[in-house]
Amino acid sequence: MFPEKAFTEGGKIGVREPKRLVKTMDFDVEKNDYSVPEFYERFGKELPQVIMISQGFCGDIVEDSFDRESIIRIQTVSKQRRVVARADMGDHSKLISIPLTYPEKVCVVKNHKLGKEKTIKEVIEHQSLPCHVQFPKNTTISVGGQNISTNHIPKLLLQKAFDEMYLLGNLIADGVMGPDVVNVPLYLSQLRMARVIGLKNSPPQKWRGYLEELERFSYYLKYDKEYGNQGIAQYDLSAVHFEAVFSFVEPQTYSNIISVCQHHRENAVDNTNYRLNDVKQHEDITYEEIGMTRESEMHNDKTDNHRPSLATFGVGRTPAQASTSHNSQNVKSTSGSLQSTGPEKRSFQESNHSPLIDRNTKPPRPPPQIPEMPDSPKLPARQPRPPSQIPSSTIKHEAIYTNNLPRTSIRPFQPERKEAIELKQERSSKSDQQSNTLDSPNTQDEVDKPLPMVNDSLDVIKLSINDVCGYLKVLHLDKYEPKFRDNLMDGSLLVALSKEDFEKEFGMNGLEAVRIVKFSKEGHLPR
Repeated sequence: MFPEKAFTEGGKIGVREPKRLVKTMDFDVEKNDYSVPEFYERFGKELPQVIMISQGFCGDIVEDSFDRESIIRIQTVSKQRRVVARADMGDHSKLISIPLTYPEKVCVVKNHKLGKEKTIKEVIEHQSLPCHVQFPKNTTISVGGQNISTNHIPKLLLQKAFDEMYLLGNLIADGVMGPDVVNVPLYLSQLRMARVIGLKNSPPQKWRGYLEELERFSYYLKYDKEYGNQGIAQYDLSAVHFEAVFSFVEPQTYSNIISVCQHHRENAVDNTNYRLNDVKQHEDITYEEIGMTRESEMHNDKTDNHRPSLATFGVGRTPAQASTSHNSQNVKSTSGSLQSTGPEKRSFQESNHSPLIDRNTKPPRPPPQIPEMPDSPKLPARQPRPPSQIPSSTIKHEAIYTNNLPRTSIRPFQPERKEAIELKQERSSKSDQQSNTLDSPNTQDEVDKPLPMVNDSLDVIKLSINDVCGYLKVLHLDKYEPKFRDNLMDGSLLVALSKEDFEKEFGMNGLEAVRIVKFSKEGHLPR
């Protein structure tokens, strides 16, 4: 299926594409699946491994998207050295990480003075962290066809260095492993994978032979053990706590120094170009009122159908004479002088019920006269319709509530007997006693009961056994729920155990134990 030797073409050593000898190949997969950090802690020293993606992931970063049921052979691990930095940008800050291979040079800031120009790698090697650095003054940086002056880049506080790690491997399609290397970052906590342990309906010898063929094929491939994203990573500052392991923190995006220095938030509080004068400059403008119904008049029409709406005829008003009846919300209203669009001498009754008349409007054209033909037959005169066929006039009437239900059909009120009340109370007390047992909840209401809020260890101590088991599901540790119930693990016992106790008594791995200990001691939940 795979070549055992490399071939030469044009004087260069290459890898021959493997031939597809089978149409499909089905694999046996373990029932237990792992997140990427859990898989690394469990099998990082036992590579290579063949895995199947049990829960896919589609991230904002295109390279971080993986399809469900994809088969990948994990060959090795790459580590890229990066440094976490904080950029203070006036009204807000941004948390970023920069690879040590970043080409631009910076200067260490000491006593408000800039030192010699150094690369990020040289600063990390010869300077203790945290420390402030700044780009050299009066320099232009070009990135992707865009330029930025270093005078517009804020100081950076370098906090700590870390390794951004990736699982390196190759996709397998229909049993054939491709030559392209895929990179699975450890920060994808939502991506889950399970180990492939054999071929379906095949003896173990065939599986071992298949693994040997994969090993021979991977011998001719090159895996960069220092691979990493060369961009500047930006993180959600509100979602990163102080003791976070940045190898497992997912970036929001990878970009460049120009994107980092740009403002992306649009609200007025965070917009540095926002000025209060922009709002006040429109307050003293007088607008000409047009002949349209005001919102207040529309409201009056809805509340009182019989009240006629007043037209806007009459003497013109000045801004000083404008009504102040709608100023309850401290909104300054202005109105221009109103001009009458009809004759001045007309009665109030006529102005209330007549439509607006435009002087430029032509008078209505009279209907055409149909000439009588001398030889036209005489039609019979139209007879009046009988009263039964005359349509009723559509007059609005207020709906008046009437109760046409006969009084004899309403069942009279009968007070409940004392014996029935006592029987109900006895049944409710028995159900309360049954709900206080230590068994797992059986009713749907108890299952859907929200978990109490936990902020620190004092809140954890108050948790019941059911609450602790509920938080196990939040921590993806629900497979240990039966053991927790057998050992009557409530909040008080949970706080008393250490990381070693969880590993020894419950068989947890290192990462799972750290997760439950962080929750019991600090109330920490993964975000």
